[in-house]
Amino acid sequence: MTVLEEFSKGLADEVLAEAADSFFSARVRIDREEELLRERAAALNRKVEHVLDAVALLHAMLLDKPTVLSFYKAVGLDPYAGEELCNHACGRTPVLSLGRPFGLTAASRFSRLMKLAYERAQRELNAYINGSYAKDQEGRQRLSVNYVSVMNQCEELNEAIRKVNKNHAPSCVMNFCKCLDPDTMQKERVTGAVEGGSLCDLDHDLMMLPVDCSTLHLTPLPELPPLAAVAEAVTRFAKELYAKRGEEISRALESLPHPS
Repeated sequence: MTVLEEFSKGLADEVLAEAADSFFSARVRIDREEELLRERAAALNRKVEHVLDAVALLHAMLLDKPTVLSFYKAVGLDPYAGEELCNHACGRTPVLSLGRPFGLTAASRFSRLMKLAYERAQRELNAYINGSYAKDQEGRQRLSVNYVSVMNQCEELNEAIRKVNKNHAPSCVMNFCKCLDPDTMQKERVTGAVEGGSLCDLDHDLMMLPVDCSTLHLTPLPELPPLAAVAEAVTRFAKELYAKRGEEISRALESLPHPS
């Protein structure tokens, strides 16, 4: 083997090694990203029960589903969104408690309690959907795992999978490798060998499948307007409801968990 042939072989081996590393590392990277995605989705699914508990507390104070839907309409929530929240939390046994605020009348105490329950539900929903910032151990602000970011990550991962399937197809890698081996290419031309269906089958068999985002089992929940934007509507609704159904409300409040 001449010096030039030895150099060419060494260069070809190096290029082949880089091609193989690029091919497999792209797939390993996708696998790691999917594992991280599913870990974040699992963490988010553990949070949703606490979110629904906060919404259930608000619903329990509103007595029944028709009143819950009327309340959501009063604060400007889309009817479909109100139905969604009711489907998830109406009839759910309340397990959270709220301190009893001061008020000169029972109606005013109830309206303040309603605002506290509403604010809690709104805050929990917003953190679940959009995340909330908190300091980590190093003092940096970190956004918590949330529905929007997990769903975006799922779509970004699927886009990455599409690019890997297109740019790192096994047939492309094998054809590239053949180009570095002139002797093999010459033999194929002489014998009339064709790539044909075998490489197409290989592409199909080794194709990375996109992630079905529904398999993350996330619960889509609507947002509530911030309390500052609807405080007057909440107060008005609470006082009108208490004037009509004060005795029922008193019994409902007594049945709720009390702060320990």
